Amino acid sequence: MLLTLEFTLINIVLAIVISVALNSFTQTYIYTDETGHIKLPRISSLIHFMGHMVFEIYIASFMHIIRILKRDHNPALIKMKLDVDNPLIITLIANSITMTPVP
Repeated sequence: MLLTLEFTLINIVLAIVISVALNSFTQTYIYTDETGHIKLPRISSLIHFMGHMVFEIYIASFMHIIRILKRDHNPALIKMKLDVDNPLIITLIANSITMTPVP
């Protein structure tokens, strides 16, 4: 029933229930002040970040393909300390690292 692109009443109600549940579970991680407002970075910073990420993902994907074909790859885990406290920024960084193949 989920992710079927069928706009039936049960799907709409289920989507609302899931959205409200996820929002309530993640509220302490995303909303950082008492008023409930989301602390977002500046729009220009987000645009710059997204442009840079698309470029890096594109380049890294081709480099990774070449390394796989040459059998010159060595998977590894890396632990890194971040200098930011904003949970939204930390989530963006974590998702960006997950999406980008490492050359």
